[in-house]
Amino acid sequence: MLNKKLLFLFVVILSVYWILFTPGPKVANDLPITSGESIKAFFSLPKIWTSRDSVGLGEYTVFTLWSWPINAVVGLCALGGLSFSAIEKLLTLLALILSIFGIWKIGERYNLSFIARIVSAAFYVLNTYLLLVIDGGQISIALTYAWFPVAYFLLEKSIYSNLKAKLISGTAVFILGSLDIRFIFLMTLVLIIRFFYELLFLQNKKFLDWFKSWVTLAIIVVFIIVGLNFYWLLPLFLVPLQFDAYRGLIQTSFINSPTLGHAFLMITPHWYKNIFGLISPLKWEFILIPILVFLAPILRYKNYIVGFWVLIALLAIFLTKGSQEPFPQFYPWIFETIPGFSLFRDTTKFYFLIALAYSLLLGITVSEIEKKLKHKRLVNLFVFSIILYFIFLLRPVWLGEMTGTFSLPRYQKEYEELSEALKKDSQFSRVFWIPNRTPLSYTSAIHPAVEASRIYDQRPFASGIVGSYELFNFLREGPFIQEMFNVSGIGYLVYPYLDSLREPSSNNNNTEYYYDFLEQLSNLSWLEKLESVKIPTFKVKNPQSKFFLTSNTWYVIGSDEILNEATKSADLSLSNNALVFLDKHPGLISTLLESSSTLLTLYEKDLTDLTASFISKENLYFPSQALASEPNKNGWWKRESSDFLWWRNFLQQKYKIDNQDYYLGGGLSISEGENELLLTRDKLANGKLLLARVMLSPKSGEMIFYQEDKVIGKVNTYENLGKSYKKITGSKDIPDRVFEYEKANFKWFVIGEINDQPLKIKTSGDINVINALAAINTKDWERYINKAKELEDRNRIIEFKEANTQGAKGKVVYEQVDPTKYKIKVENLDSETMLVFSEKYDPHWKINGKSSVSVYGFLNGFMLTNGEYIVEFEPQKLVYYGFLVSVATLLVILLLLIKLK
Repeated sequence: MLNKKLLFLFVVILSVYWILFTPGPKVANDLPITSGESIKAFFSLPKIWTSRDSVGLGEYTVFTLWSWPINAVVGLCALGGLSFSAIEKLLTLLALILSIFGIWKIGERYNLSFIARIVSAAFYVLNTYLLLVIDGGQISIALTYAWFPVAYFLLEKSIYSNLKAKLISGTAVFILGSLDIRFIFLMTLVLIIRFFYELLFLQNKKFLDWFKSWVTLAIIVVFIIVGLNFYWLLPLFLVPLQFDAYRGLIQTSFINSPTLGHAFLMITPHWYKNIFGLISPLKWEFILIPILVFLAPILRYKNYIVGFWVLIALLAIFLTKGSQEPFPQFYPWIFETIPGFSLFRDTTKFYFLIALAYSLLLGITVSEIEKKLKHKRLVNLFVFSIILYFIFLLRPVWLGEMTGTFSLPRYQKEYEELSEALKKDSQFSRVFWIPNRTPLSYTSAIHPAVEASRIYDQRPFASGIVGSYELFNFLREGPFIQEMFNVSGIGYLVYPYLDSLREPSSNNNNTEYYYDFLEQLSNLSWLEKLESVKIPTFKVKNPQSKFFLTSNTWYVIGSDEILNEATKSADLSLSNNALVFLDKHPGLISTLLESSSTLLTLYEKDLTDLTASFISKENLYFPSQALASEPNKNGWWKRESSDFLWWRNFLQQKYKIDNQDYYLGGGLSISEGENELLLTRDKLANGKLLLARVMLSPKSGEMIFYQEDKVIGKVNTYENLGKSYKKITGSKDIPDRVFEYEKANFKWFVIGEINDQPLKIKTSGDINVINALAAINTKDWERYINKAKELEDRNRIIEFKEANTQGAKGKVVYEQVDPTKYKIKVENLDSETMLVFSEKYDPHWKINGKSSVSVYGFLNGFMLTNGEYIVEFEPQKLVYYGFLVSVATLLVILLLLIKLK
């Protein structure tokens, strides 16, 4: 009889999930098809830099390296002969089995009846949250969801148990973190609540034993988590991510949060179309779920376990609603204030706790009702009705209305054609996808994917955008974009069919724009339509390899507007001319005096800017460090370097001015109108001579610098610098539009001598901006002046338009050892030259121990001569050191478990 009921449960689950186990790959936005070669590469030692998936220009991945154990297992499956489709089905099946197992074991621990455990397990796998997670292709989240109750069960059981149980539970938490590190925080939150909940009911005489049990468990779990994760924690702490690299991961969305009703009814906000940003209305047929759930505290009155899970359910509902009513400011406050909550920018992750609490409370309700019903047939009918109700609520699945893995992939044959065409090209080149790669898109180590949606706001691509309506018009309007594609090694551009992407609405405007933009791409001279495939695909002319040598190396003091010059002649081609923007590398100019093969150009800058470029970054102070993004009481506010696109649009739209300068690696301090800024002297270096880098524009006015109410210097920030014209290409029915802006320019000024007193800055005019301040010794400034004159006297300052490609030509051969290490051989050079490595710039890329410089504003470059070299990402060594600690921790755990057995 028991087996029949279990069989019934599996049949019910299969009736919903059956399509996932039919032949062929099941893909979604978060589960794009992956080549066997790429999956096999997962089985290796953890690598801290990757170019796979959608980050074809490379990325420092320490923040996600916690997933390496699971990825390694997936890679091992591929090495064992399993295809992408088989692995996908295996992981989905595993998620369903673990979900049932975890809930079953907790229900068993709480003495729920067999039939009640069936209802609990059924709800845990038959709810809108898990369905949408799997439909969206978030298999790792589905596995985390499945493992969460297993880990909680082992933890709860181990609190008052022996060392062996605690070691097993700690390992279970590590596995949870390997699936998704954020959910260790969520588990910690549940355990903290459990700790204080138990404390309320604790008898004084048992306090010490109780406290000792909890502390012992905490110490063991922390030891295991830290030890086993040390392979990525070590590089994370020693080489932390820059804020710009991870702030997108910790920014909350105040628009797409579920409402309180969605959380209470256990409806995910994007049910069932699964389009982020499209919130589904409340469906009141779900009301029976919370009714059955909250019958538990009524039917099992004053029960310790019921009280705990009701508390978890209510807290999870409140957190899930995010910034929605009631108390809309509470979640933004804890997001900013309490460590750990910033990991949950998407509050739907708290559905984990709602699903877990609801499942157990549902089981308790059913268990109590079962006791009250005298006939087994009535019990069976009641349970059958509940599960039938669950299936009814999920009717979009069996009606074929889902949009991800539960639906058949579109254009499968067309994407197979594209894949075959790319496979035939054995030369390295990246594939550029607009706006994103699609679930059926092909990617490999030879043809990594680059997504327009990931780079449009990064320089220099962002500099090519005109206006704020189109994000990707840099492809059409940026004169230098062909050059950027060439040096980036982008060999193909793909613009997928509109209906192969998930759009909030495929209305006529979207469709019309798609075909207009496609026609405009077809008219670009540097793109050639690939006629052999139906998916709109273009071949880019003259892409460079991953490593290439340039004829000239230029140090540029000025904005990246100079990139437009590269389109004016073949001699100016960026493939032949490496540009190093010194305003991204304060102090780097000192190396110019050591090399005879590098050139210097001043682009709309003067000798004062050249002299100030010798100031090291350690001597620079950015007043923006003490400001917020919103105006303070004195009217000052800031923007960071990474806000370039927003900042440029702000200047264009509000003040009709334009600027493309770099900001010395710091931020901008902004004053609109007459304001004052007070800085303490300790913020600046110990020098006595004050310099300031400020913005000049026809909308600015004056900056006056004071100490002790005495003027130490003034800067007239008002200046007419000429016009800048930007064009947006029209379509058949819309003519071209030309925008006229006044130019703005950041320049250095010597303010005057200062003492140890606070510094006050007063502004007048519509807008004034300070980039950086520097306080240096007078003798150092004189030394910098002499260096600048030396460069001028030696004719090292040349206009970029005078470039020629008569310099040395050489040959470079490279071998990729792994994603973090390359062997390079350079020959046939007759002078030092620049080797460009077309992965995203990171100063931790080194060649024989020497750091790279940023070339073209976003790639890596190394000055070298003939020879053999090793190019490697240096933090990878820290991974290996940490890995030894992780292995040692694992051995200690295994030895203890064997000994305790």
